[in-house]
Amino acid sequence: MKKHLLTGALLLSAAIALGQLQRLRDGKLEEFRCRLPDVQCDGCRTSISEELLKESGIRAIRFEGADRKDLVISHTLKRTEESLQSSLARIGYSAEALNGDPTKAVSHQACVCPTERAKATYLKP
Repeated sequence: MKKHLLTGALLLSAAIALGQLQRLRDGKLEEFRCRLPDVQCDGCRTSISEELLKESGIRAIRFEGADRKDLVISHTLKRTEESLQSSLARIGYSAEALNGDPTKAVSHQACVCPTERAKATYLKP
């Protein structure tokens, strides 16, 4: 029994180490922010997330803002703003800059997602 537990622990630690090595190799994550005016529902958001997460270099996706049309993509340095915009266009969504500035931070206070709102409230820098 102890032998199986030790083997399981070793396999788990190896998997965690491989994941961390992949992140180190990819480098620092950047954020791309834009507005998707054509997003209408959670189904749209789900399909966008599923399609973009299939692509290399994209690590996380979240929607922010009161109407949840502001998209934030966490990506590796391998991806450029143009490549992310073309990925969005390929799946049928056009990206607009956030008030002319795609790097403008979006406040979590206006986010309808309770998890993000809680993070903004309790994890203040």
